[in-house]
Amino acid sequence: MDNKQKILSMLRTTFKHGRFYPSQNRPFILQGVHEHYEKFKTITDENEFKEHMRMAEMLLEHFRASHAKVIELRTGVKLTSLNSPVSVSKPGPEFTFF
Repeated sequence: MDNKQKILSMLRTTFKHGRFYPSQNRPFILQGVHEHYEKFKTITDENEFKEHMRMAEMLLEHFRASHAKVIELRTGVKLTSLNSPVSVSKPGPEFTFF
């Protein structure tokens, strides 16, 4: 899978899980996510691309975890594994917490 397909797949998955993000500011958060992914179009530096990609993966993992928590609260079934390939505990210097 090339970078463009991977980014589009991550964007779709992020929005899929972001629909269930428990916040009154959800529309603004999803707008920020969209703006984050729009920046991929203008990135030319490889290091900047890797950092931006890492931040996008962390954001996706955060949304997956919150979606899993919503499912757990609604059904009472605890999801034990999110199949997380990304460590969400080490944000970069430019990472914004919502």
